[in-house]
Amino acid sequence: MKQPGVYRWYVVTTLMVGYFFAFLDRAMIGLMVAPIQADLNINDTQMSLLMGIAFALLYSVAGLPLGFLADRVNRVRLLSAGAVVWCAMSAACGLATTFWQLFFARVAVGLGEATLTPAAISLIGDYFKPGEMGRALTVYHLGLAAGAAFALILGGHTIAYIASLGAINLPLIGGLKPWQAVFMLFGVAGFLFVFMLLFVREPERTGRTATNQSFTPRQTTDYLRVHARLYVGLFFAPAFAAIIGFAVLSWMPTFFMRTHDWSVADAGLRYGLTSLTATVLGMVASGWLVDRWTKQGQHDAAWRVMSLGYGALLPAMCLAPLVGAAWLTLLLMLIGIFGAALAAIAAPSAMLAASPNEARGSLIAVYSLISNLFGAAVGPTAVAVLTDYVFMDQGAVGYSIAMVGVISWLGANAFARYGAPSYRARVRQLGSEVAPAPAP
Repeated sequence: MKQPGVYRWYVVTTLMVGYFFAFLDRAMIGLMVAPIQADLNINDTQMSLLMGIAFALLYSVAGLPLGFLADRVNRVRLLSAGAVVWCAMSAACGLATTFWQLFFARVAVGLGEATLTPAAISLIGDYFKPGEMGRALTVYHLGLAAGAAFALILGGHTIAYIASLGAINLPLIGGLKPWQAVFMLFGVAGFLFVFMLLFVREPERTGRTATNQSFTPRQTTDYLRVHARLYVGLFFAPAFAAIIGFAVLSWMPTFFMRTHDWSVADAGLRYGLTSLTATVLGMVASGWLVDRWTKQGQHDAAWRVMSLGYGALLPAMCLAPLVGAAWLTLLLMLIGIFGAALAAIAAPSAMLAASPNEARGSLIAVYSLISNLFGAAVGPTAVAVLTDYVFMDQGAVGYSIAMVGVISWLGANAFARYGAPSYRARVRQLGSEVAPAPAP
């Protein structure tokens, strides 16, 4: 039998693989804007609905009851069921021949993926103690970096290669367009995550108070009311940052193709390498800083790192689409994505540090709900609406990204400042109420 220390890293690696396939699905569609628009005869706004609202619709809303379940049922089984749904529905996107068929397939993908964040972060909270949690969350979130990078770097070449094959005919299915084949290919590949979950054990829920009972919905609501200022900051600062994050993920490859005449393969490779480098560096730095400062007695370490990330994240992204040279755009994106990665690790670390185990799944679900309603639903669509109905020029997508970036940068920093005093008070209070959870 594997030693506990080794096994828990297998668990977090498995969860990382799940995040990889989940984000692969989200990022891949951004490279296929042109062929999907051409085949389905849709504009940028309709395309943004497929990239954002279709996915976020059930992903966000279903996250609340699924987070409630994550506090009460076997989280591994819950996550396994969700993974089967999202992989199957991602493959089903490859069968869509109309806008609405693809829209509802994306909705179903979001429903399946809604199990991931509440269950995964709750599991990590029980497998790792506070001084190690930053590194564990770094490994988990590397799935985000790897999924986005794989979609961009190799996805562009994969799409180009499949397109070069011409018509693709599968038994019982028939002919597929290249973008349909890509959806089907990566949807089926996602079942690797389902297989890896077969070897993950449900851990004991540690670090609870004497009652050892999960909060009821009423207790969770009362808890949020008592700590309103803390959670307003903790929910809405990442939510505003997510707006520009999802906007950039969805539209930046298209920006390079429209503004700089890059091919889909070039846009994927160059932007993907930039994104991968900045994300990995930012996540590793974030996990290291959170753990180091926590061990040094800085109880607000996660919030400090999160705020630091917002400082670098959005200004760079606001300027990146406005500069003339493509290399300078990539340099500014490198800075901005590094900041995004700092905050991406620190925000869930802050959630775990400030929240009682009895309500972690529910609170993480609310966090995910708000972040995705703002990010996945608002970000891509806001850019598209500005492009279609304000600038009325597809070549102006860069200006649309910049305008959305300014608003989200102001919001993220304002809410981070608002919630900081309450966060510091809460982590000190919680540390005196609940002993640190031992490693499994």
